[in-house]
Amino acid sequence: SRGGSHVINRLEGVVADVNYLGGVTSYRVKLETGAVLRASMANTARLDVDAYLAGQRVVAWFTADDCLVLEQ
Repeated sequence: SRGGSHVINRLEGVVADVNYLGGVTSYRVKLETGAVLRASMANTARLDVDAYLAGQRVVAWFTADDCLVLEQ
């Protein structure tokens, strides 16, 4: 289904920076809340996907299994 479980774990923002670091592309996304999301993608995984550009509006989603609670 379109959206499905992605709707709950979804963050919208704008790509602020794109950095190519060897085999990885790193993205900094400014969220609508003002928080910054950092994400990276292996360049081999990007071959089938258009690269994201600075200024481009994007949606990041993740599953509950992707989450990790950090404790002090």
